[in-house]
Amino acid sequence: MKSRQDYFLNWWQASLLVFLVAMAVRMATLNQMGKTWDEPAYVETGYRYIQLASKLNFHDPFWYIQSDHPPLIRYVYGLAAVLDIKGVDKNGNTEFFYNYTYPRLISVILGSLSAVFVVLIGFRYFSAHIGFSAGLIFALIPFFIGLSQLATLESFIMFFFAGAIFFYLKLVHLSKLRYAFLCGIFCGLSMLVKQ
Repeated sequence: MKSRQDYFLNWWQASLLVFLVAMAVRMATLNQMGKTWDEPAYVETGYRYIQLASKLNFHDPFWYIQSDHPPLIRYVYGLAAVLDIKGVDKNGNTEFFYNYTYPRLISVILGSLSAVFVVLIGFRYFSAHIGFSAGLIFALIPFFIGLSQLATLESFIMFFFAGAIFFYLKLVHLSKLRYAFLCGIFCGLSMLVKQ
């Protein structure tokens, strides 16, 4: 006779379902909240970094005058901003579409994948029901939905930090070198988002 848990979703079905729900909720209202004050600092500055790098111009003072967080986010959003270019104004400055749709799409994907890490941790250390429920609850927290729809730091922080915790827990229980590497990589990337 099968137990009640055998009728529930397995880990990959639950992860996929939570990911799809998280994506759907975020995509439904992706460009309806307006622009926040810090999005241009990440997207447009990142695009400038990408422009300079594509010209192999690494001596421009723009590289070192930025005094904010480490530039990983700016590089990623800068690459995505290439798809959001509206045109060039009369002064030669690049103009972007108001909503930064493609950088925000990256944020949505990483925010949704953060919920998948919550599902995986719940499945591994509690039960299928708790893993699925925790991932779904996390994916639907209104505050996190809003933050993960913007081209800001939060989605990257949550993704890399949740990944680091997941791989650390795997390392503690399985003592495999690959989990140490993955934990270190995710921890390092979370530090490159915000120290």
